[in-house]
Amino acid sequence: MSRISLVLIPALFAMLAAASAEDNAPAPPKSFTTLAIERGAVDLVVRASGSLAPRNRTVISAPISGKVEWLIDEGTFVKKGEEIARLDSAEYQDNLEQNKLDLAVAEAELRRAKAEEALVKAQLAQDVKRCGLELERSKLKRSLLGSPIESDRKLSQLTADTARFAMEAAKREYDRTKILSEKGVDSARQVSDARLKFERAKADWEKAQSDYDLLVKGTPAEDIAVADEQVKGAVTALDLARKRQTSQADWQATQVRVAEVAVERSKALVALQQERIDGSRVVASADGVVIYPRQWGVALREGDLVWRSNRLLDITDLTEMSVEAAVSQVDWPRVRAGQSATLTLTAFPGRTFKGTVRFVGQIARDRSLILSEEVSNVMSVQVIIDISERAAELRPSYSAAVAVVTDRVENCIAVPREAVVSRGARAFVWVRADERASLRPVELGASDASRSVVLKGLAPGDVVLVPAKEAP
Repeated sequence: MSRISLVLIPALFAMLAAASAEDNAPAPPKSFTTLAIERGAVDLVVRASGSLAPRNRTVISAPISGKVEWLIDEGTFVKKGEEIARLDSAEYQDNLEQNKLDLAVAEAELRRAKAEEALVKAQLAQDVKRCGLELERSKLKRSLLGSPIESDRKLSQLTADTARFAMEAAKREYDRTKILSEKGVDSARQVSDARLKFERAKADWEKAQSDYDLLVKGTPAEDIAVADEQVKGAVTALDLARKRQTSQADWQATQVRVAEVAVERSKALVALQQERIDGSRVVASADGVVIYPRQWGVALREGDLVWRSNRLLDITDLTEMSVEAAVSQVDWPRVRAGQSATLTLTAFPGRTFKGTVRFVGQIARDRSLILSEEVSNVMSVQVIIDISERAAELRPSYSAAVAVVTDRVENCIAVPREAVVSRGARAFVWVRADERASLRPVELGASDASRSVVLKGLAPGDVVLVPAKEAP
């Protein structure tokens, strides 16, 4: 590498001024250091600032809405499943008791609806059965009306003839008994019994003859019409009973379903309130260190009101850390993922850490939006560098200065940027030779914020004048 030696040579001022006057060149620096040119390898870097952030972070959201009753201390290392916060659940406890009462009422209504459904179904089935029997009776009664069949007529005639023969026999016996009574052979009692038998036989004959006459004559038309109407009425009654059975059964089933839905809804509300009560105890979902997120720069505190799904706490893994840096939009094209970097912490300036660029943003934003700094109108691009080392000093939000190695040039000559003098499109450096200083044109190659590679114009052994930085 080049060696720089600090020399303040007042005696050279006059010499430099004379050289400037002769060449019509710009005035040389009043104070400077000298740099003996050597060849070597040069790392060109992009410098940026940023802050440390854990690579792996678990966001813990509020499972319910409510007031924060308790928070674990920030920076505490917790295990998965350990309680880290607790929210007020008094309102949900009250709602749970009310929902349990509503559930009991809904279940009682469901039992009543089911009992009524069973009773109504039994009654409707009985009505259908009764109407069916009435229809069968009407049909049977109707089937007996109308013109007789031949066998019925003959049977009725035979019955009437038999009754007539019996009557005639009883008449002859009665007449014979009277004659014998007059002759004193039979008693009055025997005559009375014979007469009674004759009268009974006559009554049987008259009835049999009347039945035969009615059977032959047939059923009157008006009686048949009445019987037909009775059959139609029975059919209509049975149809209505069946329709009532279907409609009433459907309505009762609907009432039962309504009651079941009410029970299901009440159970869901009970489960919801219980879930909210259980959610009031917030536990860690992973191992790590608790970090309080900031809202407008203010951390969450006990007594604050949070809403469900709001970001509550962060569980961070401090074993893998990164730097979220803001790179100037001018330097952004030179930064790529995979490039190596070094960083130093403001809190520990004596330590240097190594890292690798993992992410390079593609859109320039105000620097204040990347690093949450009170700086505006400075357009930068976000770059994330993963730190390859693990150390206790690496803590979230620590400020860090980053140097990303964007290029490495082997066997080259490099000079500080402040040693280069620009005149239009040309570049020069002050070179001392024989106790005189002169501006020498050079061709520059790659550069970074502090150094420029010189392709032509300088050789090993040349001494370059580097203007000294003015004290603030």
